[in-house]
Amino acid sequence: EMYTLLAAALAMLLDGRRRSAARAHAIGVVDAVAPADALSHALGIARRIATGDFRGTLWSPLADGATMAYPNVDRDPHIQRLLAHHDHVPRAAPARAICDAVRAGLTQGLAAGLDEEARLFGVLTASDEGRAGIDRFFARRSLPLPRLHE
Repeated sequence: EMYTLLAAALAMLLDGRRRSAARAHAIGVVDAVAPADALSHALGIARRIATGDFRGTLWSPLADGATMAYPNVDRDPHIQRLLAHHDHVPRAAPARAICDAVRAGLTQGLAAGLDEEARLFGVLTASDEGRAGIDRFFARRSLPLPRLHE
């Protein structure tokens, strides 16, 4: 089941489409779905966590600082299709960076994954491709998203 959830989360990162909060919750990307007054709800949860009164489940495979073997979800056919789309558009470097940061977080721990994400973000943002992407974003001329189904 971890493979399926991880593949769904990686697809969420790679395809650029919005998901419902319920879907994000179902695949474990978020711990809870807040009502319309999300800020008040989040502050209430934060207060209960800080005081030790929170009784809900806060789960992450890396919550205790552990690592896990990377199940090569980037070889999943759907992930391969998304990566091929990014190769074609061209937007390959950011797509591969997402996979690399996820892999680092799982295999080396959350702190290492966040460090890798920050490093890759800096490298990509400063690149010619990154600057062109920022310009396209502000001009509202983004490259096409992958098709939903092949």
